Amino acid sequence: MPTVLKYFLFLSKSRKQIPGFKSILLSFHRLPWFGISLGKSALRSFLRKEQWVLPSPTTDVNLLDDDKKIEFIESSGTLYELLTALEISNEEFQNLEESPSNAQKTLSIKTLCFRKELAELSRFFKISHGFVPQGFFLDAYEISRLCFSLKIPCLMIENTFLHDRVLVEPTDKNYFIGKGLLTRTKDFRSIQKLTQNQIDNLVEKHLNRPKSDQHRTVGGMIPDRLNDFVLFLGQVYTDASLLFNQCSYSKNAIELIREIIFLSKSLGKPIVLKLHPKEHHGIDPVNFRPYENLTHRKLLDAGISESPNDGIYIDFDDRWSTFELMKQSSLAITINSQSGFEAMLLGKELISCGNPYYENLQSCISARDKSTLSSTMEKVLINGVKTNNQSECWNFFDYIRNDYFIKKHPTNIFSKIDRRLKDNFYFN
Repeated sequence: MPTVLKYFLFLSKSRKQIPGFKSILLSFHRLPWFGISLGKSALRSFLRKEQWVLPSPTTDVNLLDDDKKIEFIESSGTLYELLTALEISNEEFQNLEESPSNAQKTLSIKTLCFRKELAELSRFFKISHGFVPQGFFLDAYEISRLCFSLKIPCLMIENTFLHDRVLVEPTDKNYFIGKGLLTRTKDFRSIQKLTQNQIDNLVEKHLNRPKSDQHRTVGGMIPDRLNDFVLFLGQVYTDASLLFNQCSYSKNAIELIREIIFLSKSLGKPIVLKLHPKEHHGIDPVNFRPYENLTHRKLLDAGISESPNDGIYIDFDDRWSTFELMKQSSLAITINSQSGFEAMLLGKELISCGNPYYENLQSCISARDKSTLSSTMEKVLINGVKTNNQSECWNFFDYIRNDYFIKKHPTNIFSKIDRRLKDNFYFN
């Protein structure tokens, strides 16, 4: 471990604030995953008078002897892993029953222990802001909760669909990128009107652009029998964007999918559920084990299975290319997946049931209840209403690629995040 990082850890544990330094509450899980060198970044932070405060989740909770799976997951102390093992959602976690199971009691105790750790750190350090990585981690959830109570900014770092860039977004729902853009009142339709030939060239270039490992699809062509269908773009069930960017309507993803299936069938359209490829061939970067089709298993447990005779297709094993499905679909629906924006780039009508960073585009249709979802699906699929303006989407893409998607770099990402914080968020 780099000497500077060891020094910061020592200061965190001894509750020592360096005079003249601002303290950053930082969850460093998976930061190397984003192309960040902890050693070099720690040194650069030190030179900029930034002191990292690095909490560590406690691991002294009594484990359940009769459940080896929980014991294995508990050992590393993250909510993300425990929720995956228990296969419960954030909503279920927040609404623990009065008589929870032993596993839930263990989870509750661990949460309280880590919350106490953060409270102590906030008393000894004057925290200026917090950073959390993508993923359903106990520290990400609790750090954002603490920052909100202290009225200081907390930013989430996550991969984008571009292989060389990350997205930095507030965890505070009042400051999502979409809301920031609304405050700036930028009209992306009026910036540049692209010709169809220009759009076709941009689409072709994007389809050939290298993708992040977490967003790459290896699927092939779709069968000829699939046409004029509704496409649901799924996300990893425990993803941070679902943790922080949900709305009340989309909190229960499985029930939302059930409604979309029902509405598609009522309109006489097949439905393709394209689940996130990462859940099939991806490896959890924390404990290095397969995701094992988590969302698909939840669908099966809820009685939702593939039935071509009923027009229901579930691509859980990435057998069909996401982009082929986008190109052939009549309508795309998502909660807040970045793939939803890519569908708009390809010219598809999109309905979002969450709070994505592209929600304020006029090309994006928002549905926050079943009635709105039903009426908008009918308008697009039956009445042929067109909302997507590809010029707007590509102008927006140029903007976020340069001003919001930060290029991965081994040493300078924190300085860029600081600039992002000052330039784009909390400016009121």
